[in-house]
Amino acid sequence: MSKYFIGTYTNWCKEYCDHQFFERLGQLRDDSPVVVVDNTDPSKHNYASYLSELMFKLCPNQVVHRVHWYQAKEDHQFHYNVEASASLIRERFLSSDLPYLLLVESDVIPPVDLLTQLDTTIAKLPSDWGILGCLYYDGFHDYSKTGIHETNHALSGCTVYRREVIERYPFRVSAENWAAFPDAWICHDVNSDAIYRIFNDHDIRCEHLHYQGVSRQSKPL
Repeated sequence: MSKYFIGTYTNWCKEYCDHQFFERLGQLRDDSPVVVVDNTDPSKHNYASYLSELMFKLCPNQVVHRVHWYQAKEDHQFHYNVEASASLIRERFLSSDLPYLLLVESDVIPPVDLLTQLDTTIAKLPSDWGILGCLYYDGFHDYSKTGIHETNHALSGCTVYRREVIERYPFRVSAENWAAFPDAWICHDVNSDAIYRIFNDHDIRCEHLHYQGVSRQSKPL
């Protein structure tokens, strides 16, 4: 039986990579439950219905959830979309009894044997590990390294959170720093309390479909 609860949140702006992402999700999930959250403005696109049809073909027996979309003030719509989406996934995860939450963003294509690789890496981690990230973001991640390295910030594109961390810390945003998204804040909170440690496995590398050459592929929100 799988130990992973898989969550992903997406938006119509990432429609360009849906087929590739959900095909891979169907390949790797094994018997892991999957929650997909759509945070698209429903007045612009009926994206949830499209996703449901696509997942029926590529990743069956899963449900697309639509978060309550609202017009955020102060031009921070994207931050609040991500916070609400990650929080809904957290809520669904905590209603399960699984030990690990795996977040995978919909423009990140993990290796097909991701869960096996994660099992191997987690077995090597110290008992106080809390978050384990994989590599995907050129320009942020250090691709010159190999193996497991401790870090202060694991991006949420393909990341495992142990249950105790998710129980203790919410996904949040804050006006203290609008450059930080929920993945940064949960790492900040973990680092501040110094109960759990954060690692990246530089040998688990994913494809990032954010750019094609130098052109950004995602559409405006």
